[in-house]
Amino acid sequence: MNHGVSIDRWTNPVMYDYFNLLATKRESDYVRRALPGESYVRALQFGDDLSRLTAAIREVPRTVAHGDCDVRNLFTSYDPTGRFELMAIDLASVGIEPIGSDIGTLLGSSLTWVMKKRTPYACRDSLF
Repeated sequence: MNHGVSIDRWTNPVMYDYFNLLATKRESDYVRRALPGESYVRALQFGDDLSRLTAAIREVPRTVAHGDCDVRNLFTSYDPTGRFELMAIDLASVGIEPIGSDIGTLLGSSLTWVMKKRTPYACRDSLF
Protein backbone atom coordinates (compact mmCIF):
# COMPACT_ATOMS: atom_id res chain seq x y z
CA MET A 1 0.00 0.00 0.00
CA ASN A 2 1.19 3.48 -0.91
CA HIS A 3 1.91 5.89 1.94
CA GLY A 4 2.59 9.55 1.15
CA VAL A 5 4.02 9.12 -2.34
CA SER A 6 1.96 11.92 -3.90
CA ILE A 7 3.44 14.48 -1.50
CA ASP A 8 6.91 13.38 -2.50
CA ARG A 9 6.12 14.16 -6.15
CA TRP A 10 5.46 17.80 -5.29
CA THR A 11 8.52 18.16 -3.08
CA ASN A 12 10.83 16.82 -5.79
CA PRO A 13 13.55 19.42 -6.52
CA VAL A 14 12.72 19.17 -10.24
CA MET A 15 9.49 21.07 -9.51
CA TYR A 16 11.52 24.11 -8.49
CA ASP A 17 13.50 23.93 -11.73
CA TYR A 18 10.25 24.74 -13.55
CA PHE A 19 9.84 27.94 -11.57
CA ASN A 20 13.48 28.92 -12.13
CA LEU A 21 13.08 28.38 -15.87
CA LEU A 22 9.81 30.30 -15.93
CA ALA A 23 11.58 33.28 -14.35
CA THR A 24 13.79 33.51 -17.45
CA LYS A 25 10.97 33.19 -20.00
CA ARG A 26 8.83 36.32 -19.55
CA GLU A 27 9.35 37.33 -23.19
CA SER A 28 8.22 33.95 -24.53
CA ASP A 29 5.02 34.24 -26.61
CA TYR A 30 3.69 31.16 -24.85
CA VAL A 31 4.31 32.62 -21.38
CA ARG A 32 2.79 35.99 -22.32
CA ARG A 33 -0.40 34.28 -23.53
CA ALA A 34 -0.60 31.71 -20.73
CA LEU A 35 0.24 34.09 -17.88
CA PRO A 36 -0.89 37.63 -18.76
CA GLY A 37 -0.34 40.56 -16.41
CA GLU A 38 -0.11 39.70 -12.74
CA SER A 39 -0.58 35.98 -13.47
CA TYR A 40 3.11 35.74 -14.34
CA VAL A 41 4.21 37.31 -11.05
CA ARG A 42 1.82 35.05 -9.14
CA ALA A 43 3.13 31.97 -10.94
CA LEU A 44 6.68 32.88 -9.91
CA GLN A 45 5.53 33.14 -6.29
CA PHE A 46 4.06 29.64 -6.44
CA GLY A 47 7.44 28.08 -5.64
CA ASP A 48 7.33 29.71 -2.20
CA ASP A 49 3.67 28.80 -1.82
CA LEU A 50 4.47 25.20 -2.74
CA SER A 51 6.96 24.95 0.12
CA ARG A 52 4.37 26.21 2.61
CA LEU A 53 1.64 24.05 1.12
CA THR A 54 3.64 20.83 1.27
CA ALA A 55 4.61 21.60 4.87
CA ALA A 56 0.96 22.22 5.80
CA ILE A 57 -0.38 19.18 3.95
CA ARG A 58 1.79 16.92 6.08
CA GLU A 59 -0.35 18.02 9.05
CA VAL A 60 -3.86 17.33 7.66
CA PRO A 61 -5.75 14.10 8.34
CA ARG A 62 -5.11 11.08 6.13
CA THR A 63 -7.59 8.96 4.24
CA VAL A 64 -7.67 6.24 1.60
CA ALA A 65 -6.75 7.72 -1.77
CA HIS A 66 -6.32 6.50 -5.32
CA GLY A 67 -2.71 7.70 -5.35
CA ASP A 68 -2.54 8.10 -9.14
CA CYS A 69 -5.67 10.11 -9.81
CA ASP A 70 -4.79 11.06 -13.36
CA VAL A 71 -7.12 12.02 -16.20
CA ARG A 72 -6.08 8.79 -17.94
CA ASN A 73 -7.23 6.70 -14.97
CA LEU A 74 -10.79 8.04 -14.67
CA PHE A 75 -13.72 7.22 -16.90
CA THR A 76 -17.25 8.58 -16.82
CA SER A 77 -20.53 7.17 -18.03
CA TYR A 78 -24.21 7.13 -17.23
CA ASP A 79 -26.12 4.09 -16.05
CA PRO A 80 -29.41 3.09 -17.76
CA THR A 81 -31.37 5.39 -15.43
CA GLY A 82 -29.21 8.39 -16.38
CA ARG A 83 -27.26 8.49 -13.13
CA PHE A 84 -23.65 9.69 -13.48
CA GLU A 85 -20.95 7.09 -12.81
CA LEU A 86 -17.21 7.48 -12.33
CA MET A 87 -14.85 4.55 -12.68
CA ALA A 88 -11.22 4.60 -11.53
CA ILE A 89 -8.66 2.18 -12.93
CA ASP A 90 -4.98 1.52 -12.13
CA LEU A 91 -5.35 0.96 -8.41
CA ALA A 92 -1.70 0.02 -7.85
CA SER A 93 -1.02 3.23 -5.90
CA VAL A 94 -4.02 3.13 -3.54
CA GLY A 95 -2.91 4.08 -0.07
CA ILE A 96 -3.18 6.47 2.81
CA GLU A 97 -2.71 10.08 1.71
CA PRO A 98 -3.60 13.55 2.98
CA ILE A 99 -7.22 14.54 2.38
CA GLY A 100 -7.42 16.30 -0.98
CA SER A 101 -4.25 14.86 -2.49
CA ASP A 102 -6.14 13.10 -5.26
CA ILE A 103 -7.82 16.31 -6.42
CA GLY A 104 -4.45 18.06 -6.55
CA THR A 105 -3.01 15.27 -8.65
CA LEU A 106 -6.06 15.30 -10.91
CA LEU A 107 -5.84 19.06 -11.48
CA GLY A 108 -2.13 18.86 -12.20
CA SER A 109 -2.50 15.92 -14.55
CA SER A 110 -5.25 17.66 -16.48
CA LEU A 111 -2.74 20.41 -17.31
CA THR A 112 0.26 18.21 -18.07
CA TRP A 113 -1.00 14.78 -19.12
CA VAL A 114 0.51 14.93 -22.62
CA MET A 115 3.99 15.19 -21.10
CA LYS A 116 3.85 12.13 -18.83
CA LYS A 117 6.02 9.82 -20.94
CA ARG A 118 8.98 12.19 -21.14
CA THR A 119 11.48 12.93 -18.43
CA PRO A 120 10.81 15.95 -16.21
CA TYR A 121 13.66 17.84 -17.85
CA ALA A 122 12.43 17.04 -21.35
CA CYS A 123 9.01 18.32 -20.33
CA ARG A 124 10.47 21.43 -18.76
CA ASP A 125 12.56 22.26 -21.80
CA SER A 126 9.66 21.83 -24.22
CA LEU A 127 7.24 24.08 -22.31
CA PHE A 128 8.67 27.32 -23.61
